[in-house]
Amino acid sequence: MTIKVPYRGIIEIVGDHDTGKTIAALQTTNSTKDVVFVDDDVKGEGTVRQMKETGMEFDLYIDLSKERAKLGETPTASQLLENVVLPTVRKIIEKRRKIIVWDTWRIVYQSARGHVERNQNQYSHVVNFRGNSQIIQGLISKVARMIELKILNELKDHCDLLIITHHIKDNYVGGIAVGKIPESSNTFSEVCNMRMWLRRNSRSKVPLILFLKRPSLPKASTAGIRFVNIVPLKITPTEKHQSIWDAIAEYEARPIESRMPTEEETPTAEELAAISGTLTAEQKSYVQSMIEFNKQMEKDLLEADENIPPMAEVMKAAAPKDVPANILQLISMSREKLGLDMAQVQDILELSYPELLKRQDELPEFWKALTERKEIMIAASKPKKKK
Repeated sequence: MTIKVPYRGIIEIVGDHDTGKTIAALQTTNSTKDVVFVDDDVKGEGTVRQMKETGMEFDLYIDLSKERAKLGETPTASQLLENVVLPTVRKIIEKRRKIIVWDTWRIVYQSARGHVERNQNQYSHVVNFRGNSQIIQGLISKVARMIELKILNELKDHCDLLIITHHIKDNYVGGIAVGKIPESSNTFSEVCNMRMWLRRNSRSKVPLILFLKRPSLPKASTAGIRFVNIVPLKITPTEKHQSIWDAIAEYEARPIESRMPTEEETPTAEELAAISGTLTAEQKSYVQSMIEFNKQMEKDLLEADENIPPMAEVMKAAAPKDVPANILQLISMSREKLGLDMAQVQDILELSYPELLKRQDELPEFWKALTERKEIMIAASKPKKKK
């Protein structure tokens, strides 16, 4: 099929492994001859081979893993940028293209960043690499994004539609993993016409779509031209859909802005936190508590004697043997002694993290309930003796 909504510019598709990012990108047209496919996915070659066996040919196919292999086992970032990334871009822009799919983009930004980090003197006319290590790392990222943006603009100027895919990665706040975020740099939030996060869909083979950036269409009105959002923040395809584009195209005639979204078009709290780049109230409360706890531990250690034992020993000695002294120790002991993570703790106690914080005085009862529940679970899992 072909995209029915007239998208142009740059579309970003992000998602976990095997959620259908590559398939979604290639389904933007019913003719692969319209597509330049830059493949940097290990399983991509097999997909392409299957497509060729059925008579499908690309306008241009570039296997980056083969290009990378020519440089040996451990190529430097500069080698990757100068001998793989930039030559690929030059080859693509030799002529006008219809659709360019770059799957995945990671090598571009990572090689640019590594190159800048090791050759700061080459970019001293752009930024002044001074300050503490955190400031310098920020400046390195800034220059790398400038290189990335230049490449994106060159590709976009030589095609009708540029589709970039990214994996997702753990999101850390204060050294604590609090969910997932796209692997892409901030450049993509600025240049993309549409950004989608694909997730597995229990209702269909077509993945669920969360929109990090929604497409819009111009509409003429008495007040002048205005842009309306075409789709809701979330689309849940069903069995009647063959691709994400089928599901999206249904909103062309009646954009979501003309009505209230249904329950299936409304992200859950967890999904909303993911697509907005923010944390839910519970996540914020949990992270803030962990940060404050770590700060207090550091302060106590600094005020103690210089010959104090390692942090792990201090924590072990400070922790009670039988009953946790606070919520953080409750969670820690639940994980270490009972094998329960935070979500399971909240589920068993039927309390959210903020509610647990408000009920610190009930820690003994909480610990007893968790222990008893664990013992019941263990007993239930044991095979029954035959009579």
